[in-house]
Amino acid sequence: MKDRSFPKILLLFSICCVPVAARSQSASPAVLASAGQYFENATRSIAFTIGEVVIATQTTGGIIITQGFHQPEDDFTTWAPPTVAATPGAMALFPNPTRHEVVLLMPGIADGTTYTLFDGLGRRIAGNIVIAERTTIDLREFANGNYLLHLADVRGVLLKTFKLTLAK
Repeated sequence: MKDRSFPKILLLFSICCVPVAARSQSASPAVLASAGQYFENATRSIAFTIGEVVIATQTTGGIIITQGFHQPEDDFTTWAPPTVAATPGAMALFPNPTRHEVVLLMPGIADGTTYTLFDGLGRRIAGNIVIAERTTIDLREFANGNYLLHLADVRGVLLKTFKLTLAK
């Protein structure tokens, strides 16, 4: 008859010692750059690099990998709204490029003014009536790329065309 105690001892040894000897890695955001700085206080921090550009971004299952340096943790866009004279016919679209939405400013808007969004192939992909001097247009459902936003009056006469870049 064989002695079965050795496999039991080996199993017990493995269960007890393997977790102690196991190691793991942590992938926290880090940067290796030739120039830049990091500042923080009790509530905020800011970090930046100079001369390090992002080359490509890949996404899969909620994971974003960016070839290049300084991966942002927060989703933010920095912009300053343009100043538009409060005169009929003055129009502005911002921010451009954008990540999620744009704001259309049209002081003195006429009733029946419409916007139409076209993709890079010239296909109409969205449109609506502009009902306020400040209109927010949600672009989350569209892919990255270049778009044209046409503004037309009630008769369909083109008032203005904006070139728009969506870069998420």
